[in-house]
Amino acid sequence: MSKHPRNKSKGLRRLQKNDLKTKPADVMQKVREQARKAYSEAKESGKIGTILAEARRLALEATEYDPDIRKIYWFPHEEEVHLIEIDENTVASGTGHVEPFYFDSTATEPVPSGIAIIRPDEYGKLHMPEGWGDWDDGEELEIGTRS
Repeated sequence: MSKHPRNKSKGLRRLQKNDLKTKPADVMQKVREQARKAYSEAKESGKIGTILAEARRLALEATEYDPDIRKIYWFPHEEEVHLIEIDENTVASGTGHVEPFYFDSTATEPVPSGIAIIRPDEYGKLHMPEGWGDWDDGEELEIGTRS
């Protein structure tokens, strides 16, 4: 079985190995600090602008094909697009977790992405995928139509 590279961040593995006596909340705080630092560096380099632009394009495309999508949230990441679409006509999670579909980059999709669809009543309640941050990190994307 191949291990998905997004399953465990390098920072979390390093912290777990080096800080075995540290409380889990302290470990998570350190991981979040490292993620914010990486995000800031990526933003300064212009890479986040590309990822945000791709997130907006994917959000617009999704709403054009599925008018039942009510909201889309982007969860900033330095290397890939993370979107959660809110759609009341989807099946409820049976696991209690957000379960994204992952897509590799291609010639037409230059940034890898993870996209999940959840029901409105699940927002803020499901466990987030590792590396996506927490619910407070989500930014609602404006979803309209192309002009």
